[in-house]
Amino acid sequence: MDMPGKKKIEDVDFDTVVADIATLKRDVSKVLEQIKAVTVNGAVDSMSDAVDSIEDLAGNLSNEATKLYKAASKRGRKLAGTIERQVDDQPVMSLLVAFTIGLFASRLFSR
Repeated sequence: MDMPGKKKIEDVDFDTVVADIATLKRDVSKVLEQIKAVTVNGAVDSMSDAVDSIEDLAGNLSNEATKLYKAASKRGRKLAGTIERQVDDQPVMSLLVAFTIGLFASRLFSR
């Protein structure tokens, strides 16, 4: 009982099978190359995105560091102004405080 549309082994041409296998190999090779290209391009894109994110983060950190520096500088100027006014208003007391601090520092560091 032969089924219509099915070929018998005797009817199959060996050269046609070899040609089909060669074509299949080429097609599989092309697919693998495309997969590699997509993978490499995807990795490059991911690395590029990561570098962009790091650059953005570095920029933000730099801005925050600048803000903190300016705030600390402003506080330092205010404190220096306050100390200067204190010394101008009470010079004797300022000398006593400075002497006491120096005395304690010398005892602390002499050990």
